[in-house]
Amino acid sequence: MLKRTIPVFFIFLFLLLTFKSHSVFTADWRSASREPAGIAPIAAEHPEAIVQVYAARAFSWRGYFSVHSWIATKLPNAEDYRVYQVVGWRSLYDQPVLSIEEEYPDRYWFDNRPEIIGGRRVNPNWDYSPFTPVFNLTGHPAASI
Repeated sequence: MLKRTIPVFFIFLFLLLTFKSHSVFTADWRSASREPAGIAPIAAEHPEAIVQVYAARAFSWRGYFSVHSWIATKLPNAEDYRVYQVVGWRSLYDQPVLSIEEEYPDRYWFDNRPEIIGGRRVNPNWDYSPFTPVFNLTGHPAASI
């Protein structure tokens, strides 16, 4: 039994030292880049409505296993995007975990470049909006696009 545990211990130790020295464990979220990646269409130059879904690797060690995703929308003839994302740590500070802000849609997620994983553009001459109204007929917030 001891002969089996010694190699397992050294493998574990090797992996721990390898990952510990990797920048994922030494990264600081305060100094991580949140600049726009430049992959989203410039809102003022595109009159059509736009919906895009982005994803970027999660921060720190979570990036090995998961991604952070968000949705960016732009209404017809709007000059800004509205970004919808769920940020769980906000609940620690009694803030809503659903963040809805007007910002750059393609910002780096703490040093991780985003990718567009889906999207759609709608001709502004069509006489309807592709978005669900903010409230449905019962007065409850709508949650679909």
